[in-house]
Amino acid sequence: MKSKIKTILLTLLIFSFAEFAIYIGYALWNMADGLGGNRNITEQEFSDISNTLNNYFKTQENTPERWEITFSYFAKEILNDPVPNQYIVTVICTYKNENKNEKKKYRFEMLKGWKDYYIDWVEQCYMPSEQINKYWLQEDIENFEEVLNFIDKNKYSNSSILKLMNRELVKEKLGFNLLKSKSAIRGGYLSIYVSYISYKNSPCELRILFYADDFSEIEKELPPGQIKKIKEKFILDGDCYVFSMKNDENYQKYYKYKQKQIGEDIKLNLPSQYQEYYDSLTSPFNEIPYGYIIGYAPEVPHGRIAMEKLLELKNKDIFINIIKSDNPTGRMYGMEGLLRLDNSSKNMDIVNEVFEKLIKDKISYEAQSECIVTHEFYEKITPENINNYIENFSFEMN
Repeated sequence: MKSKIKTILLTLLIFSFAEFAIYIGYALWNMADGLGGNRNITEQEFSDISNTLNNYFKTQENTPERWEITFSYFAKEILNDPVPNQYIVTVICTYKNENKNEKKKYRFEMLKGWKDYYIDWVEQCYMPSEQINKYWLQEDIENFEEVLNFIDKNKYSNSSILKLMNRELVKEKLGFNLLKSKSAIRGGYLSIYVSYISYKNSPCELRILFYADDFSEIEKELPPGQIKKIKEKFILDGDCYVFSMKNDENYQKYYKYKQKQIGEDIKLNLPSQYQEYYDSLTSPFNEIPYGYIIGYAPEVPHGRIAMEKLLELKNKDIFINIIKSDNPTGRMYGMEGLLRLDNSSKNMDIVNEVFEKLIKDKISYEAQSECIVTHEFYEKITPENINNYIENFSFEMN
């Protein structure tokens, strides 16, 4: 009860009344729903979303004569950026324009509050005309050809992977000589996203993906042989087609090195319904911000939801493992979870054994407050600063 009162008073100071009402909806909603994974929406969800869209279009200056939902799903994550209670909906609208029908395509992100759905953002998407742009299509064909040839060679060396990723390459140090690289191969109608984990220039894991919705726009225009190879190499996972490669031998070399630095992980036997929360905080591919309230909505970060669920188990070993994991932001939630269970000097020493090495290597993590995103460096946890993490903000979930 005390924490609920604290939450309400703090939120009133930060947000307007409208924002506060939305937040209460999020805090009281079944937060676990946002971790259920990509899935098709139910009939009731479809009906509620349709009503929300209908009300939205009525408020627009140019109201479509008719519209149709062509693609929809309940989203666990979008490009590894999870948001609770998120729905992605693609809509084709038909407008009357000088006695001609004009079609436009929009992608909506919808969020579910306490009682109602509301639209967080909307973007107009490319709507293919009867005459497809052959130059744009050729870009996509060439990009797919490059990626498929790379996969067919089955030679996943560090140099060959980085050669594939030679556009918009971004690198992030994860700690203990583990490196994550990301790039986007832009085409005419779709982009192919590449994420790569390496240890001392040795490949550990690779993921290549593209949006299924974008692919559907040009699938019939691609060479039949190329379509077949794409379907053979890539697996449809939610809203994306994904190819993945993992080198267990190189991962083992990394784990042996890390164990010498901070010790082995503790063996856990988690209940199945909690495993996904644990994985979301430990996977290096899962990009989550550390914070309390984020976005315009506002929203509770996925990582905080996962931490709160894991706190139900009251098992310190879970959070010790998360602190030692390869997810920079997950480590922060691991630290907070451990010290909220027991903020003894012994547990602060456990945190600092890991954090001090990350501080030395200048490793950072992503933090977010409302809409402001920053990259912060780890700091040593002391009795003087511990309350900045374990008493800053809290909420209770049903």
